[in-house]
Amino acid sequence: MLTFQFLRYAEIESLSSEKRISKIIKLLKDEKILVLEGKLKKTEEANLIQKAMEAIGESSDNFKGLELAVIDDANDEKDLLKRLKLKLVDLMLGDRVGLTVIGPASIVTEIKQNKDNLQFIIDNYNAPTPKKTTKSSKKKKSKN
Repeated sequence: MLTFQFLRYAEIESLSSEKRISKIIKLLKDEKILVLEGKLKKTEEANLIQKAMEAIGESSDNFKGLELAVIDDANDEKDLLKRLKLKLVDLMLGDRVGLTVIGPASIVTEIKQNKDNLQFIIDNYNAPTPKKTTKSSKKKKSKN
């Protein structure tokens, strides 16, 4: 089954960078696509990628790495006044602004993003097919 898990920033805010990364790697190894409120620091992103590369082949699980995308309106805004407002909000709220989506490479082979949308390319995902439940419609035979 394809699973998305939303992780509120408040759940990882008090964690150290190392513990944040460990929590994310664990969720990815459980084959969950993670939707994180806010964004990681650039150093945390780099460390996450490094830890993911180290985790490939470390154990018997099927972990093959990760795909990551960050949505941050402040970087895409063309209007200078709006961009300044967004940067001010970013300064006040810190890493809570934006959205980070991280998927295990065993499921998400590519993430395509532009200003207006985010596309997940999922290749050969072997989700179990749901069993069809059918009611048997037996008709009684008439004696004529």
